[in-house]
Amino acid sequence: MYDVIIVGGGISGLSLLSYLPKHFKVAVVMDSDVSSSVMAQGGIASSLFEESIESHVQDTYIAGCKYGDSDVIRKMIETGNQSVRDLINRGIMFDQKAGRIDLGMEGAHVVPRIFHMNHDQTGQSVCAFMRSQLQPQVEMIYGRLTALHKDVYGKVCGISVDDKILPGQFVVLATGGYSGMFQPASNPSSSGVYAQMLALLSGCTLRDLEMIQFHPTMLTIDNKAICLVSEAVRGAGGVLVNEHGEAIMAKYLQRDLSPRHITSYEIFSRIKNGERIYLDISNIHNFAQQFPFIHAQCEQFGLSERIPVAPGAHYTMGGIEADVNGATAVENLFVIGEAACTGFHGANRLASNSLLEGLAMGKLLGDTLINKTLTPPGRIFSTVNIQYNSDFDHESFMKYVGIVRDTDSLNKYLSTLNSNDTLTAFARLIAECAINRTSTLGAHVIKDKDISDSDKTNIVKHLNGGTTVEFNSLRTKVT
Repeated sequence: MYDVIIVGGGISGLSLLSYLPKHFKVAVVMDSDVSSSVMAQGGIASSLFEESIESHVQDTYIAGCKYGDSDVIRKMIETGNQSVRDLINRGIMFDQKAGRIDLGMEGAHVVPRIFHMNHDQTGQSVCAFMRSQLQPQVEMIYGRLTALHKDVYGKVCGISVDDKILPGQFVVLATGGYSGMFQPASNPSSSGVYAQMLALLSGCTLRDLEMIQFHPTMLTIDNKAICLVSEAVRGAGGVLVNEHGEAIMAKYLQRDLSPRHITSYEIFSRIKNGERIYLDISNIHNFAQQFPFIHAQCEQFGLSERIPVAPGAHYTMGGIEADVNGATAVENLFVIGEAACTGFHGANRLASNSLLEGLAMGKLLGDTLINKTLTPPGRIFSTVNIQYNSDFDHESFMKYVGIVRDTDSLNKYLSTLNSNDTLTAFARLIAECAINRTSTLGAHVIKDKDISDSDKTNIVKHLNGGTTVEFNSLRTKVT
């Protein structure tokens, strides 16, 4: 029996582990050592050294198209800053310049506030540092989450991993997002989808599933995504150009550092019209030293001054509805990091806020669980199972539910989703949410439709044996 079972080994789960007391018996369940956090090239957005967090709060709110919850944003940034300070106090070495932490600049930030570690390998480096400090009582278990169990009172009391039952008083889903539903995508798998569906079927609410951020710059060869090219490359002076060398973002106020939904849409539109788009890095001094991972990928394909790029699915702002402490509608079931939808990101994520969110939610949940009374988990009264499948058509999903959507095409595509397998069922939910929001908002771009309905929220619930999608104005607030 465990006091806490954490599903997922990315930065949010690692942050939670760092704040749990030593006497807690903890299990960490992972299907592999790969996570979106480890693959994160960009850094951690933190206003730790600024006089006030208000600029960071406003940048987050505006990048989210004023759809986010300002109370949640403020709480998340305050706590995230504390977590960054804790990492520094524990001895982490962020990249420095002239004896001070070298703060980077990224899109939609008004000041440099991005903490990096080993240049473009921040996620991997920070996660490795945090793993090195794990307490010995933490048990690592490899396998797939296949079921959630509840006791007679409706409280979660454990999970199954590859059909082996693991009893636990508290279960935490730190399973990442669902952008792996698309191809191309920076997310290595669709595993986050299964956690979302398990939570839904267990009584949680899913929210704003249509809000999916497409990263503007995936290194793309022959229409195949090789890797993500961090926004930090544009922050260092990279310029998006077409095959004629014309700067395609010159018409926008923030040029190549415009918010991601704007940049992705511009690149997408031009590629659709037959242009080839590149990221010109000729003006970046010491590119190989600043971005060693990306440089190594470019070398494999003989690329030097121009990197061929195209948008790919990257970050999901929607997910399992939770408060800032990770609490869901199901008692003893918590969700943190990208798997959660708290109102922090709104309709679009501000660059490098994701690792900050993972750090913050881990700390907030840790502070919550410390104050809980530890008791043995109840006996299993009911179980929700999930089935894995691999025959989903990811390319068609990208075609119809991708960067630019059309309501008629969405309806036609929805009518083809007749299978009841897990991935198809989740695809239906995303498509229905996209159809419900009939106007453009942030990362949800409906062709030829202006922005409106910014106060309305898609809520997905499982009721009386069926799934319903409601479009209303329910919002999560800090309590």
